[in-house]
Amino acid sequence: MNTINMNTKTPDARAPKGNGTLRYTFVDTESLWDPGLVHAHRAIHPACQTNRIASRVITAAALFDVDIKPDGTLEFGEVKSWNARAHGGSYGVVKALFDNLAARENRVVVTWGGLATDQQVLILSAMENGLALPPHFREADTLPRKRLHLDLALAMKSSSPTYHRHHRGGADGGLTPWQAASGTSGQRRGSGVAPLAHRGFLFWAVAGA
Repeated sequence: MNTINMNTKTPDARAPKGNGTLRYTFVDTESLWDPGLVHAHRAIHPACQTNRIASRVITAAALFDVDIKPDGTLEFGEVKSWNARAHGGSYGVVKALFDNLAARENRVVVTWGGLATDQQVLILSAMENGLALPPHFREADTLPRKRLHLDLALAMKSSSPTYHRHHRGGADGGLTPWQAASGTSGQRRGSGVAPLAHRGFLFWAVAGA
């Protein structure tokens, strides 16, 4: 892995046992409205002219492994991406993403707004194509529940009733990586989360190049 040193020594109460390394896999997907699904929805619900999320299909996906060491060192791992044109359509993209996440069950998936959008479209695609969900997108069936999907936009929102996610995560505020990872609100001072929380993810520029 490539490494970079950052001043990120904020303690984390939920750091994993062992060497204390926090292991994340950043995931982003692209989707679009499928004309056939949009038409089908309007056929069964003529009074509704608003497109529904079930009418979206995945067209691309990417992942990026990042480890945060106890001393604040960041280690960057694999960067992978898939698109519908080169990987057999939406099915091929989703299957490739799921296969890679299944091999990363010891890592926490990080998304930006993923609970509301990406995960919903991925679940619908899994239902349509008979694909098994990776553990990160499953409902936990054991106690205590181990969170394997961290939505940074939701974590940064904390208990606030509204949150302008497209304009935060920069120098104007945000949580440290450890506060975001642990779900604690803290005080919105630092910009430590900015390298990890930028909308669209910084790695997308690399993975989609």
